[in-house]
Amino acid sequence: VATYADMQPGEVCALFGSTDHLELAANSGSAAQMLGLSRGAAIEIKRGA
Repeated sequence: VATYADMQPGEVCALFGSTDHLELAANSGSAAQMLGLSRGAAIEIKRGA
């Protein structure tokens, strides 16, 4: 997605924010809670189709 507004409610995605950092985000929720992540957790990101 290009912006947070492009996400569906409850959807988790990754996008580059205004500071060019890759961000995990959720629409109407917490991506960390939805994915069971905490600060410092190691993650692997794979590009989908």
